[in-house]
Amino acid sequence: LSGGAGNDVLYGNGYNLDEEGNRTGSVDVFVFDVGHGNDVIYDFVDNEDKIDLSAFHLSGFDDLFLFSDSFWGTTISLSAHGGGTIMLFQFDIGNLDASDFLF
Repeated sequence: LSGGAGNDVLYGNGYNLDEEGNRTGSVDVFVFDVGHGNDVIYDFVDNEDKIDLSAFHLSGFDDLFLFSDSFWGTTISLSAHGGGTIMLFQFDIGNLDASDFLF
């Protein structure tokens, strides 16, 4: 999936996808549903873009299992909640917080 100019909402619809918003300073919302596969977001922008996990009915950021790799970036595992993984390619785990999500 690729977003265009302006604000985008990207839905993966349960497939393993590489998702790319845009780099124009607009807000992208990456929406994930229960049963999604293993996805990669290539251009997540801190303090602008959002990851919508509302379908998982999580209490908040503390429900997420996060891990990091110095090259690949940050991975969010949702396997305990019926989902797969979301990799934020070359994104520093220290920059990820509750404000980056819609729960």
